[in-house]
Amino acid sequence: MCDHYVINKCKSEFLYMVQGKDVKCYSLSHLFMHDKVFPMYPKIYETLQAESAAMYKKDIYLPVIEKRKTEITKINKKSVYRHIQLDDMDNKENQEDDAAG
Repeated sequence: MCDHYVINKCKSEFLYMVQGKDVKCYSLSHLFMHDKVFPMYPKIYETLQAESAAMYKKDIYLPVIEKRKTEITKINKKSVYRHIQLDDMDNKENQEDDAAG
């Protein structure tokens, strides 16, 4: 999960929390990875970038966004007075590009 954020130098889009289990892990700082490891292995770096971005989008981003849309739809159906409107960022960016181009 976090490999995408570290490898592609992205800020986290979501808050993550582990529940119910003790977690034991290790980490290498992003500075160490980008300053020492990746310059020595540029092909591996390119592969990791592409694979981590694709895996993140497929396994985390899209399921979380779909769950969010489902929950908002449920909330909108429950109450006539409370309505949450979704702004789809992909469509918004495409509309801005069309307006500018």
